[in-house]
Amino acid sequence: ASGSSTGSAPANSITKIWPSLAPGIANFSIDSSFISVMEIRFNVLSQLTNVQMTVIDLGSNASVSKPSGYIVYKYFEINPLNLPSSSFTEATIAFLVEKNWLNGNKFSDSDVILLRLNAGQWSALETAKSSGPAFRAITPGFSTFAIAAKNGEAQQTAEQELRPETQKPNNSSIGNLITGSLITQYVPVNAPISPFLFWLVAGVIIIGAVIGYLIFTRDKTQEPPTNNI
Repeated sequence: ASGSSTGSAPANSITKIWPSLAPGIANFSIDSSFISVMEIRFNVLSQLTNVQMTVIDLGSNASVSKPSGYIVYKYFEINPLNLPSSSFTEATIAFLVEKNWLNGNKFSDSDVILLRLNAGQWSALETAKSSGPAFRAITPGFSTFAIAAKNGEAQQTAEQELRPETQKPNNSSIGNLITGSLITQYVPVNAPISPFLFWLVAGVIIIGAVIGYLIFTRDKTQEPPTNNI
């Protein structure tokens, strides 16, 4: 969907206006050396009018709560207008991270994560490496974000859903919520006796019977003859 961008805001922000948005993919491409965000894409679910989106680069030391266990590269905000979370899905954010910052902090591409601040809580978004210095993350909504890297053994709190809250997760996402391992122990009930064990028991019984018979007959032959008067 097309729209107009305006630079009337401060140099570290950019705004795009859509007079009308039809259902389908909307795109907000950004080409600015002051803003780390490259592109915002989202799937519009219904007809919208007078939609506006502003991206503000907050730098590396914004006046927001700091995510614990992470080193932040940059903070930024995405402020939508006339775009409720129920009106779109499949929102992705493409952003840049300078290689010098990664190397200087001894991070690799796999350490980069996009964090979202929502209702006072930081949560980790699904993030993947794209082309060159770019990364792409999936978000269920727009608010304040932090481009960061895991510091040591940082514990990530993943977004419970990568969709608007009004949308139910599909079967594949339900499967991803299952964690841990399942241990199943099988205990046979009334299991049949193996042939080897059967013949072993039968052989012992037969041998015992034969031995008993031989002893009995031997005792019979050794009995003294009776004297008939």
